[in-house]
Amino acid sequence: MTFHLLQSQASSVLLGLFEYFERQWMTSTAPALWNVHANDVWHTNNHCEGWHKRFNRAISKHHPNIWLCLDLLDYNSLIVVNEAEILSTTFNTAVTWSLL
Repeated sequence: MTFHLLQSQASSVLLGLFEYFERQWMTSTAPALWNVHANDVWHTNNHCEGWHKRFNRAISKHHPNIWLCLDLLDYNSLIVVNEAEILSTTFNTAVTWSLL
């Protein structure tokens, strides 16, 4: 296995990282959840990165106050709800919401 080959050749400084990775990702999490090889649906979290980039651009400040952030999040939630309603109408499916 490539992971064990890399681990055997790594310097002792990296052994803690390899132990963490093996414990966290190779034994407790199924590879299908973190390995995107041959996944036809998505390959990265670009949708999240895109949202974050648009959010940062909308704020356009290095240290925004909480009220600006809340206003932008509120505005974004209206857009998401609107898009979900359009999709549900287009595909004739019900949109259900649940609180976290």
